[in-house]
Amino acid sequence: MYLTITEHGPTDTLTTVSSPVAANAQLHESVDDHGVMKMRPVVGLSIASGKPVTFVPGGYHIMLIGLKQALVAGTTFPVTLTFAKAGEVTATVSVLKVTATMPTMDHGPAILLCQLSN
Repeated sequence: MYLTITEHGPTDTLTTVSSPVAANAQLHESVDDHGVMKMRPVVGLSIASGKPVTFVPGGYHIMLIGLKQALVAGTTFPVTLTFAKAGEVTATVSVLKVTATMPTMDHGPAILLCQLSN
């Protein structure tokens, strides 16, 4: 899941994510390891005041693991972002479209593009 987070108050840390549509949701980062794209979990992501952090293909993203339902373009679902200082922020994810798998990563049949609003 891709989105942009902007902190308007003091620097905070995104610690966890969750959604009722998946058994588990994790913060991940894609990294280039000598020409091979790999994903690794992120434990806490600092969000500095006034400096947006963008989750994009090939960078930070939210991995939904163990989907409990199909995610279909045009539908929505909730996601909860938990911050160290701000606590829980629940927002609505709009499923925009499904595109082909990124050619250098083998992690599923599709990349889910979403829009997050709260």
